[in-house]
Amino acid sequence: MAATPYVPLPDEVFDAPLPRTAYADEPHPVDLDLRIEQLMDELDNWRESRELRLLQTVVLDLHAIEYPEDALLVQEAVAAGWLLREFDDHYGTSAGKHGPFADEWAASGASRAYVRQEYVEYREAKAAAAEQPAPAAVEVPGPRQEPWWMRVLDFFFVKVLGATRIE
Repeated sequence: MAATPYVPLPDEVFDAPLPRTAYADEPHPVDLDLRIEQLMDELDNWRESRELRLLQTVVLDLHAIEYPEDALLVQEAVAAGWLLREFDDHYGTSAGKHGPFADEWAASGASRAYVRQEYVEYREAKAAAAEQPAPAAVEVPGPRQEPWWMRVLDFFFVKVLGATRIE
């Protein structure tokens, strides 16, 4: 029996990004693993970091795409996607068009499609943040100096008349 070719649904039915769209120009999963380790070193409370959870789930999804014959790996990617959906639902951190438990994700394995949707939004937000110019440095005024004439009067009163200045 021949394998059934994959035919994506039209956008009006299900508009989740395909893997080739979501992971276009993406580094190798090993590079993402290194980014995850760097994030874990930078963050104090990395267990509650959505970015970290998203990147970990993306790595699992990329591995599942690379090795579709490994059923355990595919199930792990689906489970990680489900946990990301639960996290986003609990904290309200979903950034994509469809929420974590929208009807679009009711299909089997749709948690991975949800991850791709969120990753596309994450990459677009990162790119937009990188394009924005850095805020201009704010000039902090130094200590306030007295006008020159006040210093002349001080000199005159203190040195010439022997008076002291009352503040």
